[in-house]
Amino acid sequence: KMGLLDRLRTELPESAAPIVPSRWTEINTITIAFGHGIAVAPIQAAAAVAAIANGGDLITPTFLKAAPDDKARATHVLSGQTSEAMRYIMRLNAAEGSAKKAAVPYYFVGGKTGTAEKVIGGRYIHNRLFTTFMAAAPMNDPKYLFIT
Repeated sequence: KMGLLDRLRTELPESAAPIVPSRWTEINTITIAFGHGIAVAPIQAAAAVAAIANGGDLITPTFLKAAPDDKARATHVLSGQTSEAMRYIMRLNAAEGSAKKAAVPYYFVGGKTGTAEKVIGGRYIHNRLFTTFMAAAPMNDPKYLFIT
């Protein structure tokens, strides 16, 4: 539902399809659930996290100015209850988990850290890492999304 298996279409023609397994097996389903075996563009990941944080509406990213309440580009992909639970978990991660450095007082930042082994020559290289952090704020009513 988040569109992470499809090429993201924006106003820019330069976009690549996500890297997914050529043959999908049960182990792919298991490992992709926690981020192994799939690669998407940062803007595509940000759109998915925004849907998780905003109440469940997947909004197609755009580089053009749009009205803040433009729901025409949105698809409802998860329940408000699930979104609320995920915001709580993301907030907890910033307050007490692996993202404590993002806990800015009074901003109620929530987020998710990510670490992936780089693939070089078709193999995972254990000592070459690609790290990311995706955050939203304020988690009680998200207005901003950040990716580092």
